[in-house]
Amino acid sequence: MPVYRGNIGNLLQHWVFCEIVQVLHSHAEHLAFIDAYSMAPVANERPRIDDTAHIFDFARAHLADGTSSYERAWHELHLASGGTGYPNSANFLVTLWKKRYSLLLCEIDRVTANELQIWSDRLRSSTRCLSAEVFTGDWRLRFSDGVHSSGDVDLFSFDPYMVSSRKDAKTSKVANIYPEDIDCLTAVAATLPQAVIMQISTYDSNDGNSQERVVTMLHSSAVGSGLEIIDKVRPLRSDGQGPSGKMMSVILARNAPWAKSLAPLEYRFQRWQRGFANGME
Repeated sequence: MPVYRGNIGNLLQHWVFCEIVQVLHSHAEHLAFIDAYSMAPVANERPRIDDTAHIFDFARAHLADGTSSYERAWHELHLASGGTGYPNSANFLVTLWKKRYSLLLCEIDRVTANELQIWSDRLRSSTRCLSAEVFTGDWRLRFSDGVHSSGDVDLFSFDPYMVSSRKDAKTSKVANIYPEDIDCLTAVAATLPQAVIMQISTYDSNDGNSQERVVTMLHSSAVGSGLEIIDKVRPLRSDGQGPSGKMMSVILARNAPWAKSLAPLEYRFQRWQRGFANGME
């Protein structure tokens, strides 16, 4: 079912994503986007309201006043959808990216994948869209066939529920990412000669998966493939006194020396979040 949470996690993921896309405009004419957890082009079901929903709702209510790439793109998509639902990463990409692009969208939920297929079929009429593949199933199956790209830059997005730094076969969940999955990602990246950017987000630190352990695991796996961690972006805690210990979006890069310009992202995101906190007071 095409659902969205409508919380600080959505804000974190897509604010960071949109900033990456803006930087890539200076370094690519053809962007290849690969999304492991694609979600629906616009999800309209919000079955659960959590304790950060008010931040999301405030941001959505003030999109017309926003100055970030994320807010401008969201505002455009919000108007196009009649003010309902929440767009996925591919929709943000197509809205922001004004050059040529290719898409590989993996989605395990069949209903959601069907919506993606209908949406991507429409995109193919655009001269900017060079290809659009929707894979219905676990991204691991699609990646096992290899990822081939003709883009100048490959932008990967991984938005699981949680990145786990340890594997337990009895409790493994397809919606999580485990160490062997990271090994798969880095192996795929190592086969691509062009620049690679990866955004890997995690929203929980349960079961001993602290941010420190996750970052250490990512670093250990990435070294052999040439990937390096550029930045980790964390939202502020609810009291505003320091970063959250749960949510985190990690940016990795390979063959992209210019990616270091992304490094201040955490500071900038937290400054943006503080602006909303001040507006809600």
